[in-house]
Amino acid sequence: MYIGIDLGTTNSVISFAQVMKDGRIIASPIEIDRVMDSGTGIEGKVNYTRSRSKTLPSCVYYYEDQIIVGDYAREQYKKYPERVAKSIKSQMGNPVARGLSPDVVDKTPEDISARILAHLKGFAQKQIRQQINQVIITVPANFDTARREATMKAAEKAGFDVREPDGSWKPILISEPNAVLYDLAQKILNGEVAESVLDFSTKKKGLVFDIGGGTLDVTFHEIERDPDNGITLNISEIAASRFTQLAGDDFDAAIADALYKRCVEKFKEYEP
Repeated sequence: MYIGIDLGTTNSVISFAQVMKDGRIIASPIEIDRVMDSGTGIEGKVNYTRSRSKTLPSCVYYYEDQIIVGDYAREQYKKYPERVAKSIKSQMGNPVARGLSPDVVDKTPEDISARILAHLKGFAQKQIRQQINQVIITVPANFDTARREATMKAAEKAGFDVREPDGSWKPILISEPNAVLYDLAQKILNGEVAESVLDFSTKKKGLVFDIGGGTLDVTFHEIERDPDNGITLNISEIAASRFTQLAGDDFDAAIADALYKRCVEKFKEYEP
């Protein structure tokens, strides 16, 4: 059994995969506990309801001695933005997380990301009823050495085995465009997607366009099946876009700014 995590800017997903005897890989996302607010109880303590979903908002809320990951954390951002870590993936590699209150216990993006990874790991272990130590994590193609190392440190703090016996990092990170190509190839191999969509029997060149919550990856690849086994994909990255700072958070900010300007223009005659 193999465990993979997409540690996303907006949402995160954890999945387990099994390799069948014929070489096919069957992957299934694991449903994660999502904490929802159901009002405030006695002595100001928050009561929670829980639901499950295959995605988890990548938000962490720091409330007194409680640290809450998921939907409830995302909702609290509206009222307490200084106590909610949101879109922390876009800050990976920075020495200190921006925008949080000084009394928040986690100070770095990797510490906050470790909370998300640990939440995913904990509930995944309950679902499959066994300890999880090994993991593969997807990262944007444009992540530099500092951001990749911060992701590795976050995984280590979350309790994953990420080091070789000599102390060096294990190769547990895979670029998101490559993961997309592997996933598509497996879906074709498993009959979930028609082979006519993209025939990997001969060498191909392909472009992957991945726009997420924090970054934009546009990568160009050369892809062919391994001639020895006919299943494994050999993927070579030919080029990657340098213009990565564009994504959902930027769209949200642009829309908010446009609405604000429209509102000011409409009601400026009422200014005192």
